[in-house]
Amino acid sequence: MTEHGPINAAETKLLRLKEASILLSPEGHISVSTLRLEIGRQRLPAQKIGKSFYVTPLDLREFIERCRVKPKAPVCGSNLNGGTPLAVSLAAPVGSSETAHANIALASLKSLGQKLTSDSRNT
Repeated sequence: MTEHGPINAAETKLLRLKEASILLSPEGHISVSTLRLEIGRQRLPAQKIGKSFYVTPLDLREFIERCRVKPKAPVCGSNLNGGTPLAVSLAAPVGSSETAHANIALASLKSLGQKLTSDSRNT
């Protein structure tokens, strides 16, 4: 029995890697060599009988689950459980508040530039 329910005979049928690659990706995006690489990395369990590798549909299902990419938690925001602490948020401002600071600094520089040019004499 697995976490997905009882194991049936179809899940334990041995498949050649070519059959497994077609089963995983009928369009051909996952090749036999990719499956061999994953077996070598010990990410995909397999049985070697003679010179050939075999996998089961159950092995493939568990392999796919292990490869699933988990969504990232939000970096900043109103999420109280996973948001960035306020101190970190203030240390590295991003977004509209950072833009406002940049606009204020730019306006200050423009004002200073205008003052300096209006005070200088023509040569």
